[in-house]
Amino acid sequence: MKGYSLIFAGLFATSIHAGTSVRCGKWILESGVGTSNYTVLRKCGEPTFKDSNRWIYDTDSRKLIKILHFHGGKLEFIRDEIRP
Repeated sequence: MKGYSLIFAGLFATSIHAGTSVRCGKWILESGVGTSNYTVLRKCGEPTFKDSNRWIYDTDSRKLIKILHFHGGKLEFIRDEIRP
């Protein structure tokens, strides 16, 4: 029974993660829908930090940073983290 609970919790967490988005002015960009890095740059501006596959935006809301991960030039997923 405990094993089923862990599997369910993992599936639930994955479904929450899949809907992650970032707000850039009037735009809302979602991961997993094929948004290009060019589109993100045009709508969100230059990130605070950027390497080849990871862009970091320092947001003002709730002291969070948004970490955008790209694969093949497309936005793959977005992760929220608390500023250090």
